[in-house]
Amino acid sequence: MGATGARTAAGATGGKGVLATATGKAALAAAGTAVVASGAFVAVQATGDDRPTRPAATAAPTAVVRVASQSQTQTVASLPIQLDNAQYVTVSGLRDTALQQRVNAALRAPVDRALRIGRQFASDPAARRACAGKPEKVRTTVETGLSGPRLLSARYDLFSDWCQSADGQPPGEVVTLDLTTGKRLTATDVFRAETLTKAGLARLKRLVPERDPQPGDMSWHERCLRDEGFTRAHLSPTVVPGNTSVSGDSPPSLSAFLTPTRFELAWFTSGSDGCHRGRFAAPYGKVRELLKPEFAALLPG
Repeated sequence: MGATGARTAAGATGGKGVLATATGKAALAAAGTAVVASGAFVAVQATGDDRPTRPAATAAPTAVVRVASQSQTQTVASLPIQLDNAQYVTVSGLRDTALQQRVNAALRAPVDRALRIGRQFASDPAARRACAGKPEKVRTTVETGLSGPRLLSARYDLFSDWCQSADGQPPGEVVTLDLTTGKRLTATDVFRAETLTKAGLARLKRLVPERDPQPGDMSWHERCLRDEGFTRAHLSPTVVPGNTSVSGDSPPSLSAFLTPTRFELAWFTSGSDGCHRGRFAAPYGKVRELLKPEFAALLPG
């Protein structure tokens, strides 16, 4: 997992939204990790013999981005739930301990959701009978995109074997964070308001085609009957008040995933027919005008 390359962002005036102020130092490559500056510094030195020299400020601590994994077993109503080498992203080295805790909680959230789905499944007496004593295995895999200096984006896939009594996968999700605030960015932080209209989303769909389709294969749109287009609901989480079922609360079906070289849209729903995952991609320059200016200013290129 490499860092995104050198990038310096200048501070902007306030009052322009969550991403109005852009600060950061260069991202440095390290084997298996991404080393990211967590703040900016400016060295100021006065000139002239009769003026004192102000000492240069020291560099801010760096944030190190890694992929960790966890395995554990817990039992719910006599059914073992095995967390099987679940991957998640971690950040260390931020100056603000509370900020670092918020960032890591957000990056750990998909693993916690996988466990919650497992516990909900195990709580169903019919599911336990179908399992016939076999454990339920859940896990996550993660792909890291941008790793600073300001934005961190990670794409999670979630899996469950439903103790081999059923098929289908829970929906995955994208976690994109502002490392200076710990805020998890939503569609309204990423896209201009006009992009989130019916006409704007139709244009977004045209500009961001399916990533690397196989020659001769049907497209994702044809295969999955998704030619009705992207909607605002696809970009919003599903929230079911008082939900206690596996099929309840879910993250958005469609999310922006930021990589060092391109803008991607990740499609996630539950299922097993190949339509529960989709990837669409375009160069940043192709979609920049659809994005909020203060957000676009933080992207590569």
